[in-house]
Amino acid sequence: PNALRRAVLSDIYMVTLRRVPIFIGCPELLRVLCPMFRRAACLTGDKLVNQGDTVQELYVLESGQLKLTFSSSFDDDEGDTFSDSDDEANPSIFRATVRAAVRKARYSMREEDANKDKPRQRPRLRSVLHTGDHDGSHDVPAEAVRMLNHRGQVIGEPGFCFGVKQSCTAEVVIPSSCLVLLKSDFMQVTKELPNEFVHLKESVISQLKQSNHPAIKE
Repeated sequence: PNALRRAVLSDIYMVTLRRVPIFIGCPELLRVLCPMFRRAACLTGDKLVNQGDTVQELYVLESGQLKLTFSSSFDDDEGDTFSDSDDEANPSIFRATVRAAVRKARYSMREEDANKDKPRQRPRLRSVLHTGDHDGSHDVPAEAVRMLNHRGQVIGEPGFCFGVKQSCTAEVVIPSSCLVLLKSDFMQVTKELPNEFVHLKESVISQLKQSNHPAIKE
């Protein structure tokens, strides 16, 4: 009975996991990982991860809605925790991509306003991001928000694959269901399938460059 139950759950989970962009092109890796996922019921107001956390779990949205908040107060230099085993993934490219996402949240402004002869207009940038303090009299950290409400959207893949710290805070907006994978299980499987792991890491980098995460193409 337990084996049958696990098989049924794996089939159900696979419907969601096949929608995850980073798993495209990694069929064997996905097949082995699928039974290791566990379903988690998340209540409104729950925080799945906090910005700056060391990532230990990968979250895949199954249903519901999550809010990602990127704060300018986050020191992205602290996110560099690459191990020697990540050298083949060209971590310098990934590091620049993650930092670009944080910088976009901090300094997003229209191109025509970028004048090299003038100092950076931090108060104006804060007002663009709707954080208040239009005259710059107080140092108000800027924030950018992204909503996740589609099955297969993922939280934590940069930290999962590369060891960087979490770049945003994820909060549950309405009761939601997520599929959760432990990093320890993930890393054990990737040792057995190194080629597909390399492909997956390349997919993560590509997704961050192309998405409105918010990310910048460098």
